[in-house]
Amino acid sequence: MTEYICVDQEHDAWKCAKCGYIENFEADGPAENGWHFCPACGREITKLSGGCQSDEPEGEE
Repeated sequence: MTEYICVDQEHDAWKCAKCGYIENFEADGPAENGWHFCPACGREITKLSGGCQSDEPEGEE
């Protein structure tokens, strides 16, 4: 199991806490893009942290 940490909010960059793999998403984070496992080390992603999620409530434009 691993944690994915937001390391750059502006570019939606997330890093695996175990192996250090970094991925930049077009929008949102690992969960919203269907990621359940780190593609580099294969560990299950069980926690997201770092505050890259939008502060806007859903449904607002």
